[in-house]
Amino acid sequence: MERLRRISPTLKFVLLTFLIAYTFGFGLQWLWRSSSGLVWQYLPRIGVTYAPAIAALLVTGRNGIRGLLRKLNPRGQWLWVPALLTTGVICTAVAALVVGVNPADLTRTARAWPLFAAHALLQFVFVGCGEELGWRGWLLPRLMTRYRAILATIIVAVIWGCWHAFILLSGLRTASMFLFGVFGLSFLFTALWQRVNGNIFVLAVAHASVNAPISLLGKQSVVDAVFALYGLLGLIILIRMMTQSHRVPSSSDRQFLEQQL
Repeated sequence: MERLRRISPTLKFVLLTFLIAYTFGFGLQWLWRSSSGLVWQYLPRIGVTYAPAIAALLVTGRNGIRGLLRKLNPRGQWLWVPALLTTGVICTAVAALVVGVNPADLTRTARAWPLFAAHALLQFVFVGCGEELGWRGWLLPRLMTRYRAILATIIVAVIWGCWHAFILLSGLRTASMFLFGVFGLSFLFTALWQRVNGNIFVLAVAHASVNAPISLLGKQSVVDAVFALYGLLGLIILIRMMTQSHRVPSSSDRQFLEQQL
């Protein structure tokens, strides 16, 4: 027990996230009886997708739970919902056109907007909130107190990518495109996290905005192209961060990070 207490909170969070997802989470998926309906596509995965949030709540302890959950309060950030959902749809459509999807097929898919709205809501509830409360709600601000934004983001990207181990076993092309996309999305999400002062509601919407359009265009070639596009966009954010890396953090920057812990 004494050795466990000496483990750093960050390492505890990572170990718990993997342990919960790959024992309880996948065990729940295996035991859950398959059923028809859109909700049942998401509900059995809740033990996996909420592993980062559960780990963060456990590591934070009783005194920090309220502050962590408070980050899910929209706090007047509602305009980000249509902006991010529209951005996700545009990025997915551009990637689909690049890999040769027929524009007529995209038009037909666009007519299924109620299905997209349902996927977006379920992605937000079952995936976005569960993952982002851990990755950007707890892990990123914790790392930002020790490292600069670029290194902290890279560490989050590595852990986030490795956590999707089954995707990494899906073949070289799929795995490489996925990791490149996770790399890019990590920098995009860090920039957004800074822009909205750590509001995890907005980050959960952003996460859903990436996944929901892909759910309607599930061809692997489209998925690979989408991740490649997000990887390229993330590189732009990385370059921007590198040009600002020489800036000494201001007192307001330090105060912001202290509020996130």
